[in-house]
Amino acid sequence: MTAYAFLLVILALISASALYFFLGRLSSFPCRTIRDVPAFLQPVDSAGMLQLLNPQTEEFLHSAMTGVAWRLEQRKSLHFMREHLLRMSHNAHILLEWSNAELKRQIVGQSEEDGECYRDCARQLHVAAIEFRLFAILSLIKINLWLVFRTQSWLPLSPPSLAELNHLGSLRFFELYSNLTKAVSALGRHYGTEFRDELLRAWAVAA
Repeated sequence: MTAYAFLLVILALISASALYFFLGRLSSFPCRTIRDVPAFLQPVDSAGMLQLLNPQTEEFLHSAMTGVAWRLEQRKSLHFMREHLLRMSHNAHILLEWSNAELKRQIVGQSEEDGECYRDCARQLHVAAIEFRLFAILSLIKINLWLVFRTQSWLPLSPPSLAELNHLGSLRFFELYSNLTKAVSALGRHYGTEFRDELLRAWAVAA
């Protein structure tokens, strides 16, 4: 490939990316208030995910299965993790839009101290949503690579350990998810316990 052709490819990619973000901007949600949050959140089985991420659960299943059966079970577990991480990433995006709207909103009828507390809660949710979404996206990339290269019996690579998804560098799943839940609860509390509880129920799996 000549330098000219390579430059054309780079320009085409940049133009396509710019068009994608421009169209996404045009079709984005106008202003996500708290009333626009619960209906858009997707249920997540966080307890099931934590169980799969438990090393003891993985050891027990591994000891009870043969090599081929173990790889198949790992594939099923990875698909489960991928599905719920996709939902979590979606939820984090919705919560990020909400926190952005709250940070721009003018606060009326509150003292300066209460107003600052409110804005601080919105900032905490903003940061927690960004951190968790980053973790989810990186984990999804890792899971997809594992599904292709580390769960195939005909490849020489060993099966993956789901417990490794507990953390990516300094990012830890349980800590980030806990921070996100606490931030939602703290900001939602400013609208009353009814709204707060509705938010927290919206992403929980029905019993």
